[in-house]
Amino acid sequence: MMNMKTKAHLTLLLVTVLFIVSVYLTHHFPDQWWTKLLIFMAEAGLVGGLADLFAVTALFKRPMGLPFPHTAIIPTNRNKLIDGIVSMVEKELLNREAIKDKLAQFHIVNTLIQWVEHKNKGNDLSEQGWKWITGLLSQLDITKTAQTFELQLINWLRKTDVSPFAGNFLTLALDRGEINKGLDYLIDLCRQQISSPSIKLEIRKVLELEIDNRVNEGNIFSKVAKKAIYKFAETTNSVNIDDAVEAIYDDLIEFVNDLSRSDHELRLLVIDMLGRLARNLDGRSDLSQAIDTWKQQVLDHTSFAYPIESFIKTLIDFLQNDKDLMYVTVKDLPLQSTDIRDWGGEAIRRYWNTFKNDEVMKDWLEEYAQQFLRKVIEMEHHLIGQIVRETLTSFTKDRLVSFVQEKVGEDLQRIRINGSLVGGFIGGILFLFLHLIYFV
Repeated sequence: MMNMKTKAHLTLLLVTVLFIVSVYLTHHFPDQWWTKLLIFMAEAGLVGGLADLFAVTALFKRPMGLPFPHTAIIPTNRNKLIDGIVSMVEKELLNREAIKDKLAQFHIVNTLIQWVEHKNKGNDLSEQGWKWITGLLSQLDITKTAQTFELQLINWLRKTDVSPFAGNFLTLALDRGEINKGLDYLIDLCRQQISSPSIKLEIRKVLELEIDNRVNEGNIFSKVAKKAIYKFAETTNSVNIDDAVEAIYDDLIEFVNDLSRSDHELRLLVIDMLGRLARNLDGRSDLSQAIDTWKQQVLDHTSFAYPIESFIKTLIDFLQNDKDLMYVTVKDLPLQSTDIRDWGGEAIRRYWNTFKNDEVMKDWLEEYAQQFLRKVIEMEHHLIGQIVRETLTSFTKDRLVSFVQEKVGEDLQRIRINGSLVGGFIGGILFLFLHLIYFV
């Protein structure tokens, strides 16, 4: 199928042929009015077509490669064009007030409710809600979440005065042997965690990170020298990270196993310290202050992230399990994953229906959402222009020209065709005016 550019070239060619023919006929029939009309129209059409060809070409490049002034307009004025487009988008098409007005026309909460119910039409909303929750859990960054919980827990412990209860608690725990049981439990828990294959991987990651940090310290020459020495050490097996991982892992296993002995010096020291602390804590403000200071020091050097992370992983595995299996027991009653799922589904259905019928709540949420989005528009509106500018700036001159031609090329070729046709028509009008009206 013939494209518009080819049609424009053919139109100009036909007008050129018509002009040549009209010149020939005028030469052989100089006294005929129709030959004069024909040459008027052909000449005007040819001039119009050539002028529009020059104008369209001048938008994108220099016609015939000659340095005509005011040509290659788009590539020459690339930066001005980008500034103009950015200004138009920011201040006219997508200005702050226009976006706010459009936003105010929508009831965000009702639209969201309709979208949720349409999306789940024919399905159990509670089941979809459960899938949504488990989907969020699967995407949860467990490590960061554990760190956040750890921070909240440590902040709470720092603010809580534990000294009034510490003496009685320690005395009771020591008398019942709960301290030893607690230590045994902690040691068993550590042993279970250490037996996991991932421990060696974690040790390796720590060693590799430390090596990388050490090698990349200092200036560029120092870095190059360190890397060369490290590579040489690896080649000669002077440094073997696998052996280092195994050695650290073996030492860790041995240390934990030693802690299992009831006569281990560290266990005895801990129990003795707790006993003396429990006996002298009551009525001693200095000891109360000391235990608070000790608590702060322990919190400074204690990390709860790993146990919290393990607990979150266990909880997620329990909630996401599709099988009707017992995982935990509460007061001798088996708690199954399906029990939690049924309870959660019923809660989702109940609260969703309540929410849909609570006009006060929906109006409050709508106002909050509208205010929030208006603030976002006020603060981040400049990003629209920034995105447009970055996108257009990434265009080279050639790519920008190709982009404009791709979008408006056919319209520009139509202008060329219209130039020839309109020029010929106007030439005919001028001929009639000059010969039938002006000279009559």
